[in-house]
Amino acid sequence: IDLQAQQPEYVQLFGEIEKVRIAVFKSDALRSFFFILFSALAILVYGMKKIPKAALIGVFAVLILMDMVPVGKRYLKDDNFKRQNFNTRPYSPTQADMQILQDKELDFRVFNTTLGPFNDASTSYYHKSIGGYHGAKLRRYQDLIDHHLSKGNMAVLNMLNTKYFIVRGEQGPVAQQNPEHLGPAWFVHYIKWVPSPDQEIIHLGNVMAIKMLTTNDAIQVFGRPIESQDTIIQNTDIAVVLPSGKTKFDLGKFNLQQGISYVFGNDPLNTDSNFIDLSTLPGGKTLAKKQFEGQVIFSFRPSQAAIIDKKFKGYLEDYNYTFDPSGTIKLLHYQPNYLKYETDAATDQLAVFSEIYYAEGWDAFIDSKKVDYARADFVLRTMKIPAGKHIIEFKFEPQSYYTGKTISLIGSILVLLLFIGGIYWGFFRKEKED
Repeated sequence: IDLQAQQPEYVQLFGEIEKVRIAVFKSDALRSFFFILFSALAILVYGMKKIPKAALIGVFAVLILMDMVPVGKRYLKDDNFKRQNFNTRPYSPTQADMQILQDKELDFRVFNTTLGPFNDASTSYYHKSIGGYHGAKLRRYQDLIDHHLSKGNMAVLNMLNTKYFIVRGEQGPVAQQNPEHLGPAWFVHYIKWVPSPDQEIIHLGNVMAIKMLTTNDAIQVFGRPIESQDTIIQNTDIAVVLPSGKTKFDLGKFNLQQGISYVFGNDPLNTDSNFIDLSTLPGGKTLAKKQFEGQVIFSFRPSQAAIIDKKFKGYLEDYNYTFDPSGTIKLLHYQPNYLKYETDAATDQLAVFSEIYYAEGWDAFIDSKKVDYARADFVLRTMKIPAGKHIIEFKFEPQSYYTGKTISLIGSILVLLLFIGGIYWGFFRKEKED
């Protein structure tokens, strides 16, 4: 009302809106009157036993359609309906894709460095991709991305069976083959036991033992203050908390030799061969002259060692085996929910499979006999393999799926029985009344 008083030009607009609303109300009221009238007449005629029940139902069906279709057309007109469009090839293959598609090996993965590898799904259209995007990816795999894959850790890429890298070329993306990929599965020389999942992921890189020489709570790793004695990955982001915010650096740029102790700090004048000056790195000038001591104590070689959490010792603790260099393990069949391998070794072996460990559904079999298996290398599977020739199978058989399927079947049967019982009861009562 105030708007109309202040701007008279709105008076006509509001008047027109009022007229339209009155017209719509009258039109719908008239329609409703006729539908009620015809419905009442149909019920009256049926009550006088002039028409059968089927005819009454037919009249109601026609009236309902006559009511719903025009109202529906107010919101969805013919122009709103279009034929379904099928795009058989949403992504055009690049020259690199065509090159990789010529490889007929059963199972390998591709890492596309020309796109955002962990936020792009186009590579997965043609290949089994190391990256890709999913809104509900496993937290464990995201940790692997954050700490290793995003850092270009070749040991981890090799254990994930990365046979091809797609890289930028002068005339577009090109495929480069990785000769060090480990294939779908392999036998390892020994087990490296670790006390926790944190240590499991740390041991997938160059493991550094850190000893603080000067206390400094402003230095953080993994989102927490670094401890007086700590264990980190060499390329872990080390954060320095400054009044202006956090700065980060890592030690991955330094060529550190395993077994040699180094001192890190802020002292450009220190010429000691084992001293590494951090003053030129972000936040480095806030460090002490000798801030911490560090030593690479382990370097991950996935073809040699299986990194296993001690929680699986019950499965592997008493397992003694000798690595057989002539032993073989070959993938025979690949489906997303079924994997089949053939092994041949002179002695008992420990195999690592380049497949994500997910015990809540994946069952393992040796020669059709169900067996246990464990987690290795933070995300992969490992299994004890007896000497001789054997067939290894992994089948995805989630109990939750079969339980839900059984419940659904029982529910469907109950509904069907109720429907049949209702029909029978209706006829039974009718016959009894007759």
